[in-house]
Amino acid sequence: MRILLYREGLHIFISAGLTLIICLVAGITFSCFPCLLGACLAGLFLLFTVLAFRNPNRHSPVDDTILLSPADGRIVDIVNLDFCVFFDGPAQLISIFLSPLDVHVNRSPATGRIILKSYRKGRFYPAFRKKSSDLNEHTIIGIENLFGKIYFKQIAGMVFRRIVCHLKENDYVSAGEAFGMIKFGSRVDIFVSPKVRIVVSKGGRVRAGLSIIGEYRDKKQ
Repeated sequence: MRILLYREGLHIFISAGLTLIICLVAGITFSCFPCLLGACLAGLFLLFTVLAFRNPNRHSPVDDTILLSPADGRIVDIVNLDFCVFFDGPAQLISIFLSPLDVHVNRSPATGRIILKSYRKGRFYPAFRKKSSDLNEHTIIGIENLFGKIYFKQIAGMVFRRIVCHLKENDYVSAGEAFGMIKFGSRVDIFVSPKVRIVVSKGGRVRAGLSIIGEYRDKKQ
């Protein structure tokens, strides 16, 4: 697959690349050890930028009856909730933890219309801790289609703490479409109706826009 950089990282990549070239040329031309050291550091930062902002070119399966993972990472929790404010009743929660080495670009889990986009300030606890879902800084996105509603949270972690979401209410989004990212260690929580059949297990790994995490049993009434 072609590896691209997400747009949020392009200016950082260009700056790091120019710094690397300038330091390398100066170090070689003038036999300047500090410049060569700077080139090494710039090279490491350039590699770090590529790792942090990489955006693999992915082709998502086309099937309205499935839900795709919105993030790369490891499933740390699958919970049946007696009450969820988004559904005003029972729901299912799937939590995905993204390590600093995972792809951090987020993709839409389903095709539909954006019915909710809300940003909330908060704390910055480690994203693998359960309380981070409610207490950490996060963005909530809701999608509605013929099968019902899906809600998910982009939750900031304790490092770099930056959430990017380009969606707006009433936008139409396609399944697997990239819409933003959470930089470095972070978490994504997905809330779905009890009608959805979960097809993943706790501890499993998923990839955004490729891994199927659930299947609809029927259309909404």
